[in-house]
Amino acid sequence: MQSSVEGFLNALTGRSGVTDAVLRFTASEVVIILVPVLVSLWFWPGPKAPRAERQRVAIAAVFSAGVALMVGLLISRVYFVARPFAADPSVHLLIPHAPDASMPSDHALMMFAAGGALLAWDHRAGLATVLLAAAVGFARVVAGLHWPTDVLAGALIGGIAGWSSASASFVLAGPQRRLAGRLPGWLISGG
Repeated sequence: MQSSVEGFLNALTGRSGVTDAVLRFTASEVVIILVPVLVSLWFWPGPKAPRAERQRVAIAAVFSAGVALMVGLLISRVYFVARPFAADPSVHLLIPHAPDASMPSDHALMMFAAGGALLAWDHRAGLATVLLAAAVGFARVVAGLHWPTDVLAGALIGGIAGWSSASASFVLAGPQRRLAGRLPGWLISGG
């Protein structure tokens, strides 16, 4: 079943140079958008309390992405799944990649961790990030890099890690206030 879904989606490649370029960009480069999003979330000016909350959410997003990646690494060591292009030579690979473990998708882990954290904080920002994460996951399946279940596993693990981290980020308020007393206001808010 999984190979037929991947095969159907992978057959969309090679028909249009523009479509392939969009898929390549989405599958490999869109994840980088998390850096400016989280940096702007950290430094965005405003009243102390909302700014402090945004900073805790940014920390939660980064922390949860790290946790999700560690969990993903453990899963890939225990349960190895070959990438579609390694398992089936007929798969059209859009992006050169090592034939390492496919399960779970690191891109999905990171994107859905950030999406889960942002979703717990602000539904619009979180929904936008989750939709972007879904586009990345879809593009990685179409590009022949992952099976659909690799992306679903990454979404589940990342989403849970992100939501949990953001929901528990209130514990950072005390340390954040203490740091804010020692560091410049433009760097950290003690709100």
